[in-house]
Amino acid sequence: MIAYTKVIMASFVSSVPQMATSVHNVRPSEIGVVAALGDSFSVGYGVFSSGVGTFDSHPEVSFSMGGEGDLKKHITIPNILRKLGASLTGYSTKESTGLNLAFPGAQSSHLHRQAVELVQRFPEEVKSNKWKLLTIFVGLNDMAGELFQRVRFLSPSSRNEIIKRNMRGLDTLRDRYKGNLEDALRVLSSHLNRTIVNIVSVPNMATFFEAQASASRLVPSTDVDMRQMCDSLNSAIESIVKEGSFERDDFTLVQQPLFSSENEAPKTSTGAVDTALFASDLFHLSQKGQSMYAAALWNNMLEPVGAKSSRYLTYPYRLRSPNEDCPYIRTSKNSDTCDGNREVHQQEKFIEI
Repeated sequence: MIAYTKVIMASFVSSVPQMATSVHNVRPSEIGVVAALGDSFSVGYGVFSSGVGTFDSHPEVSFSMGGEGDLKKHITIPNILRKLGASLTGYSTKESTGLNLAFPGAQSSHLHRQAVELVQRFPEEVKSNKWKLLTIFVGLNDMAGELFQRVRFLSPSSRNEIIKRNMRGLDTLRDRYKGNLEDALRVLSSHLNRTIVNIVSVPNMATFFEAQASASRLVPSTDVDMRQMCDSLNSAIESIVKEGSFERDDFTLVQQPLFSSENEAPKTSTGAVDTALFASDLFHLSQKGQSMYAAALWNNMLEPVGAKSSRYLTYPYRLRSPNEDCPYIRTSKNSDTCDGNREVHQQEKFIEI
């Protein structure tokens, strides 16, 4: 931790001549506000659960919004930013959710309401003066809906049949998800400036089925259809970002893939499902799982668009050290202008926590 602190601080905080005037030149230490929209993953639901009846939200340790303690205790985006010298507000604590508008069970249809409330919570001086990092993570409940509750305890043959019936409406699911995201983004872009929006890709739900199957000794369903559902929603995100309708010099969208390429649950060195990453329901995340998501999101934020990793991290988690030639949160524009040689990206150093 000492080495981590020294190296990161030297890399990020040593010289910030003046506050960035473009969203494409924002250093992590310049972020003044964090906020989040989404579902149970963003509020740490079940992090400290020990069984049925013990599930509640712990946004203070959420991967994207948790501000409890420091990096020695909780790996979260706010704790990383604060360690780097950011004078930060908006993060969640035990006493306050801050600007975390996510809630358990939320689907993309809830994003517009969350966005409206978020804008209403911002003081006027914060809206105009501070650089903001907003993370949106939603989609698992869109994929699941009634599907997840219906199939999780069924036999593989029954489960597959329900999944296949649901797949017939795949285009409708994608279009609805895309429209819901766009509705929320219109609210945000109309009222907020100096904003970087992380849109986190939806993970493959088959990986969660596999984790549950490892405990119940059931054979998980084929992951082909679930992979298609995941890819459909993520293509909607990609389409929104590439269309550029919300792009301004003070507002940008970045798709962060995290673990969207994975088709299997994370494993230990023995090849067994790493259940330590999950809450007791083997769907939500434990504190270790939240830490892995935070480390992956942080690494994605410093990786160029088009060259972001989308695989599981191994413990101990490593945080990417910034590229000295481009010490900014990566966007579609600075990924091209900063990185003349993409091989530099591959040579960047990691720092173990």
